[in-house]
Amino acid sequence: MRNKIGLLFFLILFIFLTCPVFSFGDTLIGSHANGTVYELVSINPSTGSTSVLSTTDIQFARGDVAIDYANNKAYMMGTTAAGSGELVTVDLATGQFSSVPFPSAQYVSISFYQTNTLIGSHANGTVYELVSINPSTGSTSVLSTTDIQFTRGDVAIDYANNKAYMMGTTATWSGELVTVDLATGQFSSVPFPSAQYVSICFYQINTTYSISGTIESGGSGISGASVTLTLGGVTTGITTTDSNGNYSFTALSNGSYTVTASKSGYTFTPDNVTINGGNSTGDNIVAYASSGRGGTPVGYSQAWFIITLISLTLAGGYLMRNRIASN
Repeated sequence: MRNKIGLLFFLILFIFLTCPVFSFGDTLIGSHANGTVYELVSINPSTGSTSVLSTTDIQFARGDVAIDYANNKAYMMGTTAAGSGELVTVDLATGQFSSVPFPSAQYVSISFYQTNTLIGSHANGTVYELVSINPSTGSTSVLSTTDIQFTRGDVAIDYANNKAYMMGTTATWSGELVTVDLATGQFSSVPFPSAQYVSICFYQINTTYSISGTIESGGSGISGASVTLTLGGVTTGITTTDSNGNYSFTALSNGSYTVTASKSGYTFTPDNVTINGGNSTGDNIVAYASSGRGGTPVGYSQAWFIITLISLTLAGGYLMRNRIASN
């Protein structure tokens, strides 16, 4: 018994010492040039101390580090030693780098929007575009176009209201602050001294919301069920129910979501939930148990047995009456 406890302690200590740990609490993420090596580092804003999370030979060509908080990922644009553009993805939990070809030199900036979607400001000749970017493939889709030149790197995202903000200048060099509705692609702008500003960021308080509920069957919560949240067909979160069957998703913007549950032996119907300026609670999904044969409800075989029993009883009664009558 003591040997087993000692072995377990050793394994826990080994995992603790060898596995990288990442926390968003009081931590900034920075892209750092260290000679010809480019590093992604965590920064303690209270002390200024840094810790290298990962290194690469891809030069970070633009200043933005777009963070996907839900999935612990960071995205950056860069170029290789040969000058080809790359879109870099870093797993902040493991430090693992990956990249896909991407025309970084044509982009002013990128920002994180939602799972597997970035928003970038793109120069296409004399036309300036706001585009959505798939960081897994590097593919892009134009959301909106304008003749206002994006002069600063930031794309500030208002997640709750699906809006993006950028600084720019017109053809006559007057400054503008541009607003884009990400749902419709509609541009609008107001005069703004862009040349006097280095950057902008979006800031607001208590504008994200939550969805919560219980996955249950027969009045009891189902623990260990996988629950997936999607918005417009795009997965925005995955969680697992607790011992009481409860689940929750936080930091959500307004929109029409779909909650889907799954667990072996159960059948679930997805729940559609709309967030409009407030939290959504009591979004329960009631499941029914399934047999091992193609998801047929357990109650089906029991009902079939009852029907068969009734049929046999009626048939037996009919035969008995005929026998009595014949005698």
